[in-house]
Amino acid sequence: MKNKNIKNIDQVYKLLGPKTVLIPIKTGEKTPSIKSYKNLKFEQTQDEKFQEKLKSSTNVAVLQGEKSSGLCSIDIDSDELCGDFLINNPQMKNTLITKGQRGANFWFYTLGHPPGLKGFEWGEIRGNGAYTIIFGIHPCGDNYSTINLAKPICLELDEINLPSEGVNFSPPYFAKSKSITETETKTICYDYITHDMTSVEGKIDALNEAKKRYDEWQNNTSPHIVKNYETYIEREDDMDFSIRNHELIRQTTLLYKRVGTEMTEILIRAFYEVNQPFFKADIHNHMKEFSAHLKALESDFLCCLTNEEFKDYQRLNLAHQDAYRICRDLASFDDEEYEPPNFHLSYQQLANRINTHPQAAQRIMKDLKTLGFVSVVKKGLRYKKGRRSRASVWEWKLSLDL
Repeated sequence: MKNKNIKNIDQVYKLLGPKTVLIPIKTGEKTPSIKSYKNLKFEQTQDEKFQEKLKSSTNVAVLQGEKSSGLCSIDIDSDELCGDFLINNPQMKNTLITKGQRGANFWFYTLGHPPGLKGFEWGEIRGNGAYTIIFGIHPCGDNYSTINLAKPICLELDEINLPSEGVNFSPPYFAKSKSITETETKTICYDYITHDMTSVEGKIDALNEAKKRYDEWQNNTSPHIVKNYETYIEREDDMDFSIRNHELIRQTTLLYKRVGTEMTEILIRAFYEVNQPFFKADIHNHMKEFSAHLKALESDFLCCLTNEEFKDYQRLNLAHQDAYRICRDLASFDDEEYEPPNFHLSYQQLANRINTHPQAAQRIMKDLKTLGFVSVVKKGLRYKKGRRSRASVWEWKLSLDL
């Protein structure tokens, strides 16, 4: 476990993501310094005065549940019980763990609907309407500490082995928590197959149905979306569609830096719709897993940025953030003509990737140039009769993953 204390809100945003709702807490206390904290929205916390209040606060908490993208925590009140909790939940060794005077808080993103605040003899489950202090001074006078500095893991509440009621902090007996709702679909990372894949007949039926679905989708979809699907989804001739979760993770990881957020969701949804004959999981569960992985990728990406880059990236709107990631990714790799940090990209190519029109893409690239993120090395040429078009060559001016 990594032990490095969190000390400011920039570190919190970088660790938990830029859409986390933070609350100023009275110094040396556990009480929020604002009364209406439960109704806070992320946009309100980005107000200049609110940010100044956060930066000047010795103690800062995270509003949990839906307001912070499903971020919850389990508060264990006993040091001894924490050890037993980790034995029964080894996955929690890899998540964010913070500590006040005693016990610890284990942070996680719930894949299901976040719970509310639930109290037990052994501690609390903190979700919607609750908050957890992430750094500052405890009422006892000690600093809150970070036992394990890591991004919160993603899982459903009923995957966690909670202490049974009445343990009284003696050697506990752990019990599986109940599902939040009876209809909530569990996340299972195994094969999702509806046809009998042990027989040739079953495989042929699934393949034929998937081919029919693809043809229908292709005929009713914009050409640039189809092109992206063929480029990023069907790159491997031997792709095994029976392993849905594996492909979902591979595709989302690839798409995150190559295309825009909207295009990524379109392609991931299309992958499911086309290949549904092979899958048992429903589209709701498929997209829920996609959202969880996308959230983790975003957190990883932000950690690659310098502090200044991180702050600048947060100020951009979604389309500009998409272009930022795409340009940074292109600039990180050698191609046949250019070495990092140079890359070629036309307005039409960017437009196709972020699902907009070339004029909008042109404005976005001009904005990135004005902000000093990119510069033009060689201006491109538009197509005209007797002359082929040529993409502009750009230089990325910020840090790179090399």
